[in-house]
This record gives sequence, structure tokens and C-alpha cells, in this order.
Amino acid sequence: MSLFSRFRKPSSDDVNQRSWESSTSDDQGLFVITDVFVITGRGPVFTGIMESGSLGVGDAVIVDITHDSPDASPKPSPAELHGTISAIESRHRRTQSIQKGDEAGLIIRGVNVDDLPYTRNGSGFALDTKALNKRMIRKANTPAR
Repeated sequence: MSLFSRFRKPSSDDVNQRSWESSTSDDQGLFVITDVFVITGRGPVFTGIMESGSLGVGDAVIVDITHDSPDASPKPSPAELHGTISAIESRHRRTQSIQKGDEAGLIIRGVNVDDLPYTRNGSGFALDTKALNKRMIRKANTPAR
């Protein structure tokens, strides 16, 4: 429906138009992690790219952190972490949602730094970002791949 639709009679073309927000039929919500860093007081930030679907603030998600590193942390980590997206930043701006192809950073409420895998380094343990590289974050209602 156009801006000046009230000045003309509705046509059959108006019936066939969809709103922009409802145009995503593929709503799997798969986000591929490329890096992880920690903001003190906020928690881990997962950066990456949306592979398919969309994610938004408030969505329940599952973070796949399965790892098989020989230098893994002394405490075992669960294979999946459940949480809720509390903040999204894309293109240096906070946003409410991201779509397929968007690069972004996600802060997930319910996922703590202590839940993530660690690896040994010269002075102790450090966050194992290599173990999280290429892992998936998906909507809670999306089946695992």
C-alpha cells in the first residue's frame, strides 16, 4: 500500500503486497560465532554473522559450545548453554534485530564467562576463542544441525 493510497481506489496489487517485517519466511535464526570477548560487568560478547533467519532482543537462544580441545579447562562445560539475547550491536549501532548476512555482536543473558571453555596458557587459563570459532547460536525452537 502506498503513501497516497487513500486518494485512489484499492487494486488487486494491494492485496498481493506483504509488509516488509513479515517477509522472512526462513526464520531458523542461525548465527555463526567468529570471536568472543568479555566486557567487564556485561559478560561475554559473541561476534559473528547471521547464516539464516533472524534474531532479536528477547529471543531465547542456545549456544553450542561443544569442544574437544586437549588443553580444555579442568571443569567440564555443558554442550549447550541456554540464554536470552539482551543486546545486539551491528554496524557500530545498537539494534533490536539482525537478519541473514548481518555481522553483529550479541550479549546473551544467562551465559556467563565461567560457562565457556578455557585453555591452558603460560600463566594459567584463558578463554578458548578457537574452540568457539565456527560454533552456532540458534533460536531455542530451532533443531540442531
